[in-house]
Amino acid sequence: MVLAMNCHIQFLASDKRPEINLYRATAGHIESTWKNLTGTAEITLPRNIRDFDKMNISQIFKRGDQVIIYLGVNGSLIEHFKGYIISTSADIPVVIKCQDEMWKLKQLSVNISMNNCYLPNLIKTIAPGYEYSVSEYNIGSVRFAKTTAAAVMQTLRDDFGIYCFFRNNTLCAGKIYSDDSVTRNINLERIVSNNLTYKTKDEKSIKLTATSTLIGGDKLTVELGEKDGEPRDFSYFNITKKEDLKALAQKDFDKIMADGFEGDIEIFGAQEVTHGDKLNISSIIYPDRQGLYYADSVITDWKDAIYHKTVEVGQKVIV
Repeated sequence: MVLAMNCHIQFLASDKRPEINLYRATAGHIESTWKNLTGTAEITLPRNIRDFDKMNISQIFKRGDQVIIYLGVNGSLIEHFKGYIISTSADIPVVIKCQDEMWKLKQLSVNISMNNCYLPNLIKTIAPGYEYSVSEYNIGSVRFAKTTAAAVMQTLRDDFGIYCFFRNNTLCAGKIYSDDSVTRNINLERIVSNNLTYKTKDEKSIKLTATSTLIGGDKLTVELGEKDGEPRDFSYFNITKKEDLKALAQKDFDKIMADGFEGDIEIFGAQEVTHGDKLNISSIIYPDRQGLYYADSVITDWKDAIYHKTVEVGQKVIV
């Protein structure tokens, strides 16, 4: 069966122009991960789109215009990105750079003060109207004056170790993985390629630094593993006792020390994967190495009808 890559890029109507729909693009690049506050996309338009020959591209695709990217094969399209244009190049070919919904929150002014702040209330107050997945933390008294919603979320990350990001159009704050995330089956002999290394516990040397940010901003830290091992940092919130922090850190240390894969895989674009999904990785050649892992990031690339995803394999799921 021949698979033909399909593309639909929808530029929603603005107050300056009607909706524009493109069904081809020379190339594109989408990055999505819990590690970054903002998801991004880049679209390279064909040189010979006749509709734009006599028009000023920068006046058609303006900063803040909404865009949705659908990709797929044989006419079956899936939404891969939803966000806003942040810049349009003046060069040929035209390159349009975009950011996800976090861009909108970078424009949203915030001036707020809360005593005994409950994280879900804070997130819903500074960023109203979204679907949410927010950890039930009490973070103490907070004051954010003359700033933006996105800047508040960056502060939560920097000062409290609370990660904020969008996943599947849901605003997440707190847990980087979801217990009810979708499981995707990945057979290593049926993908494009892999850049994986399988390591046993005896082959790993890890130094884990676990930091708990307390209400008020004080830090509590414990270390596990080898003194000169590969550094790994884990963040926790308001674990007030060192023995409790050590117990939690030990569980995470055991997960990263378990036998398993490290690295990334390149899969065909039609395979659905979102960061935070579980990857059920199996191999016909090495059946004993089957395991369940989280996807830490997904990078989608297409060019000249070649459509692939690079997926970073994250923490092993211990069930």
